[in-house]
Parts: sequence; structure tokens; C-alpha cells
Amino acid sequence: MDREIKFRAWDTKFKKMVDIEICHFISPITLQDYILMQYTGLKDVRNKEICEGDIVEIETHTTNPDFIPRKIVANVIFKDGAFYINTAKPTLLSRQIVKIKGNIFENADILKNK
Repeated sequence: MDREIKFRAWDTKFKKMVDIEICHFISPITLQDYILMQYTGLKDVRNKEICEGDIVEIETHTTNPDFIPRKIVANVIFKDGAFYINTAKPTLLSRQIVKIKGNIFENADILKNK
């Protein structure tokens, strides 16, 4: 099984997202100014890498009486060794049709308005 292990980080001091390309732990460092988020190994409909902390939109196909698909907007979390879409009942992130809407640091208002 071949999977890319990638991270990005939210810089809490400068309030911006940074890509983590190489980690060299030559001397002691502190990560207190950064929140690390792992790449899920999946991409959205626009070929953007989906990471922890992303806010995504998925279409559900529930068995409601009208069979009308419903759109859900929620953030991606890592829990119990897997990536989930953080809804009332967390849904395993797999090969659903997913569209990234933003992330929880730069676009938190998206979750408030859902």
C-alpha cells in the first residue's frame, strides 16, 4: 500500500496556512505556534488535496420519502485511526464526491452558516 504522508500547518502567530515540505529535527523545536493537519490521501472534485481541518461539502443519498439528495457541509477530522466528516454521526471519509469549501481557520463562518 503506497500512500503519501503530507502535512500542512496553521501558523497561530501569523494567522496563515503553511505547507510543510520537509521536517528536519536537528535541534529542539517547539510546535506551540503551529497546528498540524494531515493530508487524507484523497482529492476533491477539483483535484485539491483534502486535509484535516478542511470544510467540505458532500451529497448524501438518504432513503427519505422523496429520494432527494441532501448536501452536508462539515469539517474533516482524524479520529480512531481514520478520517471522518464531522457531523452529528461522523461519516467515514472515503471516495464520496467531495468539494472543499475552505478550512476551519480561515473560513470558520462557513460552518456557522450551514
